[in-house]
Amino acid sequence: MREEEAIDAVKLAAIGAGLPAHDASVVRVGENGVVLLPSAGVLARVVPRAAKGSDPRREIDIAAWFASRQVPVVHPARPEPLIVGQYVVSLWEYLADSRPADLVTLAKCLRRLHAVAIPEKSLPILSPFDRFEERYGRAPASMLATALFCANSAIISRAGGPLRNSRSARQCCTATRIWRISW
Repeated sequence: MREEEAIDAVKLAAIGAGLPAHDASVVRVGENGVVLLPSAGVLARVVPRAAKGSDPRREIDIAAWFASRQVPVVHPARPEPLIVGQYVVSLWEYLADSRPADLVTLAKCLRRLHAVAIPEKSLPILSPFDRFEERYGRAPASMLATALFCANSAIISRAGGPLRNSRSARQCCTATRIWRISW
C-alpha cells in the first residue's frame, strides 16, 4: 500500500463518517496503513479488502467485547468499518497522551486480560508465521539474520517440531511482530 492510497481511502471514509480529514497524516504504511486524523481524535486503520487474516469487523467486535469485560482497550470510534473502493477502513479513538506502560501496569492489564473467560465465539488462532516466506524477502538488511532464523522456525513449527512452543519460537514471533509493525 502506498501512502497516497492510505490517505485517500481515509479521507473518503472520514467524509462518509462526517469527520474532519483536512489534517490527515500517515503514521505507518506497509501491508496495511495507519493514518491519524488529529482534528477528529481518530486513528484510522486501512486494510486491502482482499487481505488474508485481517478482519476489521471482527477486530471491532473483539475490542467491544473486551471493553464490556473491563479490559482496557482502545475503543472503536465507529461501530462498523467503512468500505472505500478496494479498502476497508476502521476508525479508532486516538490516545494522544498515550505512552508505553511500565511493567507493573502491563502485568495488571495482562492479569485482567487472562482472567476473562473465553468468548462463546472463539477467537481466531494466532498464526504468526502466516505468509512469512513472502514477507521476509522485504526485510531491511539489518533484520535479515532474524528473518532467516524466523523462516526456519516457521518451517519447523508448521511441521510440529521442537520450536513449536519453545522460547526461541516466541522470541521469533515477537521479532516478527515488531518487524511487521515497523513496515
